Amino acid sequence: MHVAWRAASPFPPKTPVFARSITIEKALHPATLIAYEMNGAPLPLLHGAPLRAVVPGWVGDDWVKWLRSIRVESAEDAGFYMKTGYRVPDPPVKPGETPKPESMRAMTSMVVKAIITRPVAGARLAGGAVIGGFAFAGERAVRAVEVSTDGGRTWRAAAVAPSKGIGSWQRFELPWKPAPGRHRLLARATDESGVTQPERPAWNPGGYLWNGWDDVSCEVTS
Repeated sequence: MHVAWRAASPFPPKTPVFARSITIEKALHPATLIAYEMNGAPLPLLHGAPLRAVVPGWVGDDWVKWLRSIRVESAEDAGFYMKTGYRVPDPPVKPGETPKPESMRAMTSMVVKAIITRPVAGARLAGGAVIGGFAFAGERAVRAVEVSTDGGRTWRAAAVAPSKGIGSWQRFELPWKPAPGRHRLLARATDESGVTQPERPAWNPGGYLWNGWDDVSCEVTS
C-alpha cells in the first residue's frame, strides 16, 4: 500500500533518520522517478546524489535525497517525518488553535498557486509593462490565471501557457498600460478541476501549503 524512502544521514547524530512514504499508486505513476542524473550529468551531491526520489506534483519533502533504501510496506512510514513533521490539520483549525494529533495528516499534493515574478515588488516602471509569472497546481494543470491591477477591485484573464505534464509550472502574461502612480498587483490561479487560489488560505501551525493571492506593489513614473 505504501513505498517508503529512507535517506542517508548527513545530519547531527540526534536528528531522526529522514524517511517518507508515498502511496503505491503514486509510486507506480509513470512520472515518479528515481533520479541519478540531472541535465545529462551525474546528480550533484547537493541535489541528492547518488540517488533521489522525484515525485512530481507532491510536496518537496517527498522528493527524498541521498536514498539508501526503498521499501514496500503495508502502512504509512511510522518515523518522525511522517507521524510528527510535515503534517497539516484536516479539517482546518482556527489561527493559533492547537489541532488534535489524530486530525493531522501527511501532506501530499501541492495546492493551486500563481506567483508574480515581474514586475518585482517595489519596482519603478516607465510606461507600459507586462505582468508575468508562473502558476502551478500540484497534480493538476492550471486552467486560468487572473490578474488585478487595482488591489482586487477588478480582474483580467492572463494568457497561460499549456501544461507540459504533471507537476509542471505554467507561465502567464498580461500586457499592462498603467497610469502614473502606485499600483497593487494581485494574481490568482484556477486549476482544471475548478479550484481557485484563495485570498487567504486555511491556517496551519507549520505555515505549509500557503497559497494566498500573490501581492506585489510597484510605482509607475510616466
